[in-house]
Amino acid sequence: MNQRRSSRSRRRFRLTIATLAFGIAVGVLLTSLLMLLWSRPANSVRGEQLLEAATTAEEQGDIQAAVRYLDEYLEKNPRPDVMRRLARLLQTRLEETPSVPTDSARQAFDAQCRRLATLYERILIRDPTPDPDLRRNLVMLSLWLGNYRAAEVHLVELLRVSPGDAALHVMLGRSRMELGNYSDAARDYLAALQFNPALVEAVLALADLILDHSRSVPLSEIDPKYTPDSQPIEIVVRLFDQFLSRIPAADRPYAALAEFLAHRNQTRESREYLSRALGETPGDPDVVAQTSRVELEDMMAAELPEDARMKQLQRIRDQVAAGLRTAPEHVDLLAVQSELLVNLGENEAAEQSLLQLRDLTRAAAARTFRDQFSDSRPETALRGLLSTEEQAVWMLGNLRLENAEQKTRVTEKELQEIRDDIQFLRDRDAAPGMLDFLTGRLQLIEGNWSAARDSLEAARMRLSGERGMIREIDWRLADANLKLLNPDRAIAALQQGVTEEPTWLDGRIRFVQLLMAVRRLEDARAEAVAIPSPEREVLTAEILLAMKKKKEPPAPEVPGLLRNAAERDADDLDVSLLSARALHDAGRTDEAAVLLEELRLRPDADARIWLELARQSSTRNDVAPQERTQQSLQWLDQAAARFGRSFEIEAARVAIIERELPPDGAELLAQVESRLPERTAAEGAALTYRIADAYRGLGKSTDAARVLTALADRQPSDLYSRHQLAEAARSEGNLEEYQTRLAEIERIEGPRGPVAAALNTGVGASRSSADDASPPDAVSVTAGVHF
Repeated sequence: MNQRRSSRSRRRFRLTIATLAFGIAVGVLLTSLLMLLWSRPANSVRGEQLLEAATTAEEQGDIQAAVRYLDEYLEKNPRPDVMRRLARLLQTRLEETPSVPTDSARQAFDAQCRRLATLYERILIRDPTPDPDLRRNLVMLSLWLGNYRAAEVHLVELLRVSPGDAALHVMLGRSRMELGNYSDAARDYLAALQFNPALVEAVLALADLILDHSRSVPLSEIDPKYTPDSQPIEIVVRLFDQFLSRIPAADRPYAALAEFLAHRNQTRESREYLSRALGETPGDPDVVAQTSRVELEDMMAAELPEDARMKQLQRIRDQVAAGLRTAPEHVDLLAVQSELLVNLGENEAAEQSLLQLRDLTRAAAARTFRDQFSDSRPETALRGLLSTEEQAVWMLGNLRLENAEQKTRVTEKELQEIRDDIQFLRDRDAAPGMLDFLTGRLQLIEGNWSAARDSLEAARMRLSGERGMIREIDWRLADANLKLLNPDRAIAALQQGVTEEPTWLDGRIRFVQLLMAVRRLEDARAEAVAIPSPEREVLTAEILLAMKKKKEPPAPEVPGLLRNAAERDADDLDVSLLSARALHDAGRTDEAAVLLEELRLRPDADARIWLELARQSSTRNDVAPQERTQQSLQWLDQAAARFGRSFEIEAARVAIIERELPPDGAELLAQVESRLPERTAAEGAALTYRIADAYRGLGKSTDAARVLTALADRQPSDLYSRHQLAEAARSEGNLEEYQTRLAEIERIEGPRGPVAAALNTGVGASRSSADDASPPDAVSVTAGVHF
């Protein structure tokens, strides 16, 4: 009985457990079903909301928001139609993205390209036969990103559908060439020409391949006249001739072929095509631009006399102007015109031309994505335009610097324009050596001598093969070292240039003038021997005049040297001025006065004649000091009224005051001081040194310290003002001020620099240091004017 009861209990327990399990299972199932039924409409609603939001954003022009909504939708539902929609929006966004080639912009641009390429690949996985435009866009993206293997695969697929598409054959050839398959690349280019005999991109790509990889290309298939002895350039020329024969005369791209050959340093062949172009299409702007550039380069290399040079420049300018009347926005013509105007010295017109060139190329560089990639070589589509824009900005910066170097006063706006040009080039890492050169020149104008020297030395190292640039760099390096009171380093800078290029006559003349400026007259005389006539005689005469003692006449050979120079060029104003000076210094004052009066009446008379009149008046011993001072200043006033208050005129005025010490000297110096803001940084510094010396001569030490302190504050890298202030502080026993100035000097030039070393050893800088610190171009060496 108990067993029976126990068995019933177990059966009841099992039934209860089974019922409970069944209930739980049904509950879970119903809950899951309810949750599924509840959530599915929610997801569906959320998805529809995202699509609607994307549509609204697109209609409002907010492509970025539309892309974000579609991205979120595709995370949960990768529908092919939505993928295509997203791809279309991404393509639109790329098309509206200016291709500004800064590093950050290029990285962002490439990131967008990679994202779109990935999306296209996803679409192709789901639909291997999509719209051909989608696969073509993917090819363009792959070429841009350098994914040549992927580009090859997709191009093969596209050519199965469109076997006669010449542009596709060119792109396939390009991909295979980058992958090292040169023989197949050549056959692809030949196939492109078979389908489109007038496709210049194909013939240029094939020519590139022949010139770079002739051993890996089936030359016999390309050139029917090929022999094992054929040179690559011969095959290219025959290829071009065969290509041109298939094109009507009016459409033959002679200019493009000539430009290609010029870039490949095939000058003779390039000019032959230009000659043929002139005969068949003389008014073509491309032909005019290239012909004018070649003629300009030939003229510059010929080193013609000045009058012949100007005539040639004017002829080429008229030729370019005629071309611009036909095509006013032709980039190459504008580039040649700008260069011509610079060489003609028409700086204002040159600046306007360069601004137009810059703006045109900048607008072209901001073309849409599709326009950039319409070329069959999309990765190089913008290279020509960007290099033209960089060239325009470089020329513009160079021209603005030349204008600034010649101006009495440079405004902050002008300096900022130059800084903007330099920053543009720096952002694009364009021509680093040229960039260093521009930067160094700007730093010279701004008075930052130490930084200028560093920039110019970097430019010299990077541009070591550019002899024309090295000449300009060496002269400015000498200038920067003079500003840093390091005449030995300045001399070494120019000496290196003339040693490396013995035929650089202008450099040798400047080198002798530099030696004269720092009073190394014996060295200057020795160097002058290597200079050909007539410059040798003129320089030697001036050196001998500078070497004469105060109470001694000039060397007896001076008149003979000047007479020989005058016989070669009777109209040479420099020689006549030196002759007047030699006559005066030899005691023949009446003859000197007559000669100067004749020179003063000449139509080409310039300020140097009045400066010499003032110098001779200030050295006369037959009149009272006050009278000769007054007469000298009157001559300088006449020069200023006629020619403006140049650096030389103001420096001569200060020199007379310093030597004669007139009663009203302080008032006269204050007048010159008040005009210092009108000068460039370099000229203002050189004048300040002279004004300080003159104040000290007048017993106005406080005023001398005041002008030097103002200069030191205004030009943080100026050495000479700090040297003079340090010397004055030490002589007055003001050790705190002395240590402050010494620390400033050591910061500028280093603790082992010549100025700091001179102060530490108790050796003062020589009086000529002030002259050394003046700009070399401001030293009137050739004029023979020294006060």
